[in-house]
Amino acid sequence: MNNNKYNRQDNQSPPFNNQQNNPDNQHLNQQKISAPQNNYNDHYNSYYGTNFSPNCNNNQNSDLNRRSKTAPHHQNAHQSQQGYQPQSNGPQYQKQPQKNNLGGQRGYQNNIGNSTTISTGSPVSYQNNNQFPNNNLYTEDYDRTISEYTSRYKDNNRYASQQSNASLIIIDNTRTIRTEELTSDEITIGRLGDIIISSAIVSKSHGKFSRINNQYYYEDCGSLNGTLLNGVQIQEQPNKPSRRYALGNGDVLKVEIENSINSIENIMVIFSTQSLSHNNWQFINLYQRNTPLLIGRAVPDGNLQLNSMQVSKKHAQIFSYNGGFMLQDLNSLNGICVNGKRIRGNYPLYEKDVISIGSTKIIFTNGNVIFNTDPNGVKVDVQDISRVVKGNKTILSHVTLTINPCELVAIIGGSGAGKSTFMNCVNGFEPATSGRVIMDNLNLYSNYNTLKSRIGYVPQKDELHDFLTVKQALIFTAQLRLNNDVKKQELKSRVDNVLKIMDLSDHRKTMIKKLSGGQKKRVSIAMELVSDPDIFFLDEPTSGLDPETETALMKQLKHLSSSIGKTIVVITHTLQNIHLFDKIIFLGAGGKLCYYGTPKEALDFFGVEALPEAYEKIKNNVDYFVNKYNNQKRGGKSE
Repeated sequence: MNNNKYNRQDNQSPPFNNQQNNPDNQHLNQQKISAPQNNYNDHYNSYYGTNFSPNCNNNQNSDLNRRSKTAPHHQNAHQSQQGYQPQSNGPQYQKQPQKNNLGGQRGYQNNIGNSTTISTGSPVSYQNNNQFPNNNLYTEDYDRTISEYTSRYKDNNRYASQQSNASLIIIDNTRTIRTEELTSDEITIGRLGDIIISSAIVSKSHGKFSRINNQYYYEDCGSLNGTLLNGVQIQEQPNKPSRRYALGNGDVLKVEIENSINSIENIMVIFSTQSLSHNNWQFINLYQRNTPLLIGRAVPDGNLQLNSMQVSKKHAQIFSYNGGFMLQDLNSLNGICVNGKRIRGNYPLYEKDVISIGSTKIIFTNGNVIFNTDPNGVKVDVQDISRVVKGNKTILSHVTLTINPCELVAIIGGSGAGKSTFMNCVNGFEPATSGRVIMDNLNLYSNYNTLKSRIGYVPQKDELHDFLTVKQALIFTAQLRLNNDVKKQELKSRVDNVLKIMDLSDHRKTMIKKLSGGQKKRVSIAMELVSDPDIFFLDEPTSGLDPETETALMKQLKHLSSSIGKTIVVITHTLQNIHLFDKIIFLGAGGKLCYYGTPKEALDFFGVEALPEAYEKIKNNVDYFVNKYNNQKRGGKSE
């Protein structure tokens, strides 16, 4: 095999020889940035490519940021790469320096071997790829542990902690990793912003982070090159008000040279809901390793362990090849996505690639991987979805909203409001006829086979085998749904854990036909939970339950979202426990979105003292509330 096809020019990334120097900053004085020649753009297509309409109307962005219109077209070399296999005697590893002792450095040593928590306030630069950051970049003031943060999942709002500021992990055009804390309610980012990024492709005031009711948002301030939020291009539209986009833990912002997705000139910003003192993002320097980095559910110490039943025991590995690094899928059940695309076999990694394995994002930069193994639930972006059926009848009309990770969200509305249609469009069971649903940066409809294992669905009618015990039902479900590499003891442990979570341990030997209605519903949820999905959809789970049992079940769902780390979407007709929900989706006739926000704010929005009164108001004024909500959303108060 000719290995030259993996070589690239010195101004491309990642570096494919260890003596390569970082680019200097002379390009900062240039007016145009041309994309470097690259043969690998095909496999790194932008995720989705929709246009939104933000405009902060406060920019004086100079021509310094103008996109290059002369970027070369890229040839497709990925098909030939897919056929690549390592040599029979395995990958050839370069001789690496001895591992450094991380004691006394900023961050801490943890159970993932040669990895360090990113908790720095000043830049960490990897200009020499063979060396770990110099010790003089660290001070003992930043030695920390996370013992104080073990209760972080108990916050009612985990994606925007009420206890601390959020933070940013910034990878700039010199491939320097640095962190910044969002210490005020509004912070700008740009060449002359509160947070400075010295790059010619970044505008003076490029974007703005804001905090409203403990939720963080980002808006592009009319920048010339725009911003990619999880692969979706945010673009300004003249004379339109700016739009804020809700942020969740691990969201990725990028500023890219046009037609040059793989360039080291591109900027990446990772949003973390954790403050610097509680930051659980970590990195591993691949150049320090003499063996591949294994990624999986049960890998040896010193590798990257992901504790999810969606992940195979040995899911993937990253190994050194020809001076760079290769990602290999080890025949995993649920696969790997890179930059929103499913990959198979071997895949050469490029600068700022985003690897998705289950709910975990892994960022590759300059021979390092950055990751967060916290269970983060799923973020769902619903983008202008409609559903039109026979007779040209619209039963769902242009719904756009964002469900954040680990939220408990209710879908409410009168009969015929399209609640079930909306749910089925969002979970992929009944795709919308227009628009799209983005689940953790992936287009749900085009990546359904990859994502379906992460989706749990509990129908209104319980589908249970009456003559099985509770434990038997869960064991049979686990045997059908879990990876083939799950051994008997691991399966039993998973079932016992689910019984405990759903308060069913005392009923494990009880036949299902002898359970109460509320207990049967908990068994239905447990049967979905056993395969560890990241998001649950439940269709009227409290139907037929008495008020006490309903309250107990709703509290159980709240526990799953806030403490176990699941995103939960529920259709409900009863409102006695609506205060337990983080958000409500209120649909009107014809599947029109009349309101999306907190239950408390809904009272002010509809001008009522109790939410049931809103049903009557919407009944005869659907379009009024649709327009009111859309105007409010464009003003940045919702989403």
